[in-house]
Amino acid sequence: MNKIKNFFLKKYAQTVLASLVIFIAVWVVYANSIGNEFLWDDDAGIINNIYVHDWKYFLNFFSKSLYGGLGIVCAYWRPAVLSVFAVEWHTFLVWPGGYHIVNILLHGINALLIFYLFRLLFGRFWPAFGAALVFGVHPLNIEAVTYISGIADPLSALFILLGVIAYAKTEKETEYRRKRAFYLSVFLCFILALLSRESAVMMPGLLFLADIFNKRDKISNWRDIKNPLKKISFFLFVDAVYIVLRLTVMDFMKGIPVPSLNFPLYERILTFFHAFGIYIQLMFSPLHLHMEWVLPTAKTFMNPPVALGGFLIVIFIFLIFKTFRKLPEVSFGLAWFLIALSPYMNIFMPAVALLSEHWLYLSLPGFFFALFVFIDRISFPRFVRFFVLFSIIAWIFWVGNLTILRNRNWANPMVLFIDTLREAPKSYRANLNLGLAYQNDKQYDKALEYFERAMKIEPKNPFTYYDRALLYKIMGKEKEAMRDHEYSFSLDANNTRSTAFLLNYYSSKKEYSKIRVMLEHMLEITVKPVEREKILLRLISIANTEKNEASAKKYNEMLIDVRKEIQNDPIVKIGNFLNKYLGEIE
Repeated sequence: MNKIKNFFLKKYAQTVLASLVIFIAVWVVYANSIGNEFLWDDDAGIINNIYVHDWKYFLNFFSKSLYGGLGIVCAYWRPAVLSVFAVEWHTFLVWPGGYHIVNILLHGINALLIFYLFRLLFGRFWPAFGAALVFGVHPLNIEAVTYISGIADPLSALFILLGVIAYAKTEKETEYRRKRAFYLSVFLCFILALLSRESAVMMPGLLFLADIFNKRDKISNWRDIKNPLKKISFFLFVDAVYIVLRLTVMDFMKGIPVPSLNFPLYERILTFFHAFGIYIQLMFSPLHLHMEWVLPTAKTFMNPPVALGGFLIVIFIFLIFKTFRKLPEVSFGLAWFLIALSPYMNIFMPAVALLSEHWLYLSLPGFFFALFVFIDRISFPRFVRFFVLFSIIAWIFWVGNLTILRNRNWANPMVLFIDTLREAPKSYRANLNLGLAYQNDKQYDKALEYFERAMKIEPKNPFTYYDRALLYKIMGKEKEAMRDHEYSFSLDANNTRSTAFLLNYYSSKKEYSKIRVMLEHMLEITVKPVEREKILLRLISIANTEKNEASAKKYNEMLIDVRKEIQNDPIVKIGNFLNKYLGEIE
């Protein structure tokens, strides 16, 4: 009896010690990021986002885009992220250290969940420990952890990992109520993951993966996977509903092209092959990291980096099937890697770029779990095994040190953008943001220099002219500022910032003819009936102010037609029905 007791105590102590090592390692490598400032999108997401400053806007979290509180149109719909930002704002206000602590805490918890999940499925202690430790300290995760606005990655990963763990546990439960509770928790985690980040659409794939490897002894042919597929059918249905909503009602980028989809499907596939090879390289040698990766669009498979990436993908798929029986952990880890990376292939759904380091956030532990299991299963001579173990430990210390060093490059906006431009001198965003950093530091001539560099890279981007207009205003150059505002509007009338400025300026000067020209131009290019209604109401107001009865009559007739469109909108009909139904209940 004492032997059994000592065995379990030893096993429990081993798990606790390993968990402490993982969690402490995460804090050691990220502790120096707590003193870092807000930067990049932190202003739009937190500092200047009125939605997170007041709980009265809570419902807007679910109906507007991530940066809607700043009047900026973006592709991201992340109510869970806005909810976390709101809690953080009311707790920490403008102390960035608090936000950094939350990100590190989430990342540390995710590392522990990975350790627990991989052990739950396979019982392999050391490979699970190694994968979780590498995940915890690897510098590829800096964009998701050190960067405050990168919280969408660890937040969605938290819910995905909790959901997969609960799903795996359902197979071990025999009591109906507990089994049902686990299924409900999986569903809740899936919804929260989708509300955190769009890439969570791949979670059903990870659920399926966990299920078939839980039952791997019972799977002898393709027909045996029918039941696992049936079990995730409801989650696939939720995925389909989510995708339809994002392409219709929640499509905030309607009419705005997605750069990564502006070329044919086969070119997107070839370009992903190129990116795949870079991902593998960066996992082993994470040097020259930055946020502004630019890949040339691949035109042919004969391009060596493209061919190498395609070959590696074929090898991965071959090994997944080849090792399913004899080395199921390797099969699982490689499959996990590909499934977690699948939303970023620019094949099934659009991504805002062609390659990004933080896209490996949830993929990375699967790859290293497979690698460590493979190494563990090789029968090395004793001295060789010692050398391999020493090399792995040395490599982990090396990548952990790289994380500590790279956190310093994220200390403040100026340091970050100067470092980014060393790696990507033709980055539009880095040049523009460095200009803004110099402007905030009152180095106006340097700010002007980097704004003009950004304009040379993207001469038709309206936001650069808006930002330069604000700089000219600070410098007392009113004419130049107005010229840039007007040019920004001419490039994109939906650019709400320059548009709002010009409308307010002309209104203060009572230049109603200029306002009317602007609004009529906006009316021509605006697609959404609700937005057209707002423009027409303003045009009617101007016509009445000018006592122009003919124009007022024309706009009123147009308003009637637009309101008919709105009433025939199925989404509006559903909303009206719900309002009526809820009113009757009250």
